[in-house]
Amino acid sequence: VTIADGELVGCEALLRWNHPTEGVMGPTDFMPLAEQTGLAVPIGKFVLRTACEQLANWKRANGGSRIFPMNVNVSAAELLDNDFESVLMATVQEFGIDPSELTLEITESIILDAGTRPNTLVERLRNAGFNICIDDFGTGYSSLRYLQQFKVDVIKIDRSFVTGHDGDVASEPIVRTLMTLAEAFDVRVVAEGIETKRQQDVLRNVGCRFGQGYYYSRALRANDLAAMYPAMFA
Repeated sequence: VTIADGELVGCEALLRWNHPTEGVMGPTDFMPLAEQTGLAVPIGKFVLRTACEQLANWKRANGGSRIFPMNVNVSAAELLDNDFESVLMATVQEFGIDPSELTLEITESIILDAGTRPNTLVERLRNAGFNICIDDFGTGYSSLRYLQQFKVDVIKIDRSFVTGHDGDVASEPIVRTLMTLAEAFDVRVVAEGIETKRQQDVLRNVGCRFGQGYYYSRALRANDLAAMYPAMFA
């Protein structure tokens, strides 16, 4: 959302497993095992198809007009998969989604050295019209190198710098520094993990325009999201 007025400007596809005995589980509970057992790629395909199908349904209900971009997380296993690019392109074409309606989130822990296949692939996907977002920005050792070596559209300031004790921002100096860096490289910034009005106000004062977090909403089903913003969804 826009921090200044809370306007909805996008959403992120969040994976949940409704386990028959354990209940609803978040990705941190099962994705590490999925990566070890080779299931990360098929799960990623499922998420991509589900996200594109939802976007297509929203567009159809909106008379064919786009509403906003949706962020989809891409794992290291997917970037290294030989079929990822072709599957991605086939999926957006199948559902009539323009690449600009998808933002591909890549975690900073994925090392994208210049000349490596993942780096080349990311550049090619951006040239094809997809938005590229670096998730958890600021937590790795390669933050500056990301911005220097290739163009990205969005960085997400990691929640560890935002969600502090007693509702304060965890590290205002680091947030200010990251904002200055992003401005220098003409990159859009989204602050993750906003949980209190205090955090929202501090971020707005340091010039951060966009945010997400529990202060605005916890994870929702698609229909519930649409119900929260009836003016935006047909």
